[in-house]
Amino acid sequence: MKVEIINSQRIIKIRKSSLKRFIARISDALGFKEGRISFVFTDNKNIRSLNKKYFGRDHPTDVIAFSLDDACDPLNTLGEIVISTEQARENSGKFRTSIEEELLLYVLHGLLHILGFEDKTKSGKNKMKRIQKHLFNFLNLKEEVISDSFIAGSSL
Repeated sequence: MKVEIINSQRIIKIRKSSLKRFIARISDALGFKEGRISFVFTDNKNIRSLNKKYFGRDHPTDVIAFSLDDACDPLNTLGEIVISTEQARENSGKFRTSIEEELLLYVLHGLLHILGFEDKTKSGKNKMKRIQKHLFNFLNLKEEVISDSFIAGSSL
């Protein structure tokens, strides 16, 4: 699978090559083989604007996934996942996790949406949380991020 990373924020400095390795591990575990997915790392202002435009919610969120299932797309683009690094920073303090863990959780959450999982209902939300927790633990992402941070200057 081809992964494109667009960094349109200045809150944290992301090492794209390291982040791509994590995304590849998660994508492989979820069964993504062919296609292309873009990940856009942004701030609260931009993600709030997208949230309002597409979902009518006038507040920032952590991740928004746009599934692009277009049979006419020669690049086989599966979707675009927009992630707020600002939300990751805030939530890492709130949930006592690292920023890297939060960002990987958002990557995983976005990929589940691309696969068709929804969290609009309580049962859907619970199902996604269970899958996320299982994969996070199965892939040993917390330990991996400690040994290979994808945020420049990070000291876990």
